Amino acid sequence: MNGLFWYRKVIPLVFSCLFIILFFIVQYQFSQSGYWLQYKDYSPAYTYVCEFQNMQSIVRQPLNTISNLVFMFFAIEILIFSYHDRFNYKDAPNMIRMNYQYSLFFGLSMFFLFIGSTIYHASMLDVYAKFDMFGVYAIILFPLIITIHKLVAATYFGNKPYFSYSGSFIAIVGFLVLLYIVAGNFWQNEAYYVLPILFFILVGLSVYHHYYYVKKYRKDFLIMSLLFMFFALPCYVVDQYYCYELSYFQLHSLWHILAAFSTYYYYLFLRTEKNLILEDGLIKRN
Repeated sequence: MNGLFWYRKVIPLVFSCLFIILFFIVQYQFSQSGYWLQYKDYSPAYTYVCEFQNMQSIVRQPLNTISNLVFMFFAIEILIFSYHDRFNYKDAPNMIRMNYQYSLFFGLSMFFLFIGSTIYHASMLDVYAKFDMFGVYAIILFPLIITIHKLVAATYFGNKPYFSYSGSFIAIVGFLVLLYIVAGNFWQNEAYYVLPILFFILVGLSVYHHYYYVKKYRKDFLIMSLLFMFFALPCYVVDQYYCYELSYFQLHSLWHILAAFSTYYYYLFLRTEKNLILEDGLIKRN
C-alpha cells in the first residue's frame, strides 16, 4: 500500500511540475503574441469571470488558468487508482474498486474538466466554455450513474458489490449519452438551473442509498468533501459580483482549487463504502 501511495502522489506531482514549467515558458514567449485574435469567427466568452483579461496574451487569465492544475493532479491520481484496481479488484468489496472502469472514467472526467477549463480561461472564447461545462457536467453525472448502478445492485443482486463488464459498460454508455444530451443542450445560462437539479438528485439518491444499504464508510472523507464544497460555492458566487480584476488573489481560482479537493475526497469516500448484507431481501445490519 505504501508503494501505491508513493505512485499516487509522485507521478501526479511530476506532471504538475511539467505543466507549471510549460505554462511559464508559453506565457513568457507568447505574452504579447495576440494568439487568440486570429479566431475572429469565435465569440468572446459569455460568462463573467473577474480576473483581468490580457487580450494580447496566449494566456488571457493566468491565475484562473494555472489553478486548474489541481484537477489534473487528482485526475492522474484517480487514474492510478484505476490501474491498481485492475489487478486487485477481487479483494475489494466495493462497487467502485471492483469495477475499475469507474475509476478510469471518473479520472478521465476530471482530466477533461482540467483541459476544458484550462483552454477556456486561457482563451476566454465562448466555444471553449462549452468544453469547460462538459467537464463540470461529467463530474456530477458520472457519480449519479454510479449511484444508480449501486441501487440496481441493492435491488436485484442482494446488495453485493460485484464485478460486471456488462453492467459497467451499460452504465458508462448511459453516462456518455446523457452527458452528450444534457451538456450539449444546457451549457449556457440554463446550466445554472440544470446543474443544481442534478446535484440535488445525486444527493437525494446518495442519502437514500446510504441510509438503507451501506454499513460503513469513511466519515472523514465525506466531511472533507462537504467542507471543501461549502467554502467553494461562495467563492464562485461572490466572484460574480465583487472583484478586483488586477488582484493576485482571485476567488474563481480558489473555486477551482476547493472544488477539485471536494471532488477528490468524494471519490475517496465512494471507495470506502461497505454494504449491508441482504438476506432474503431483508437488511441484516449486524
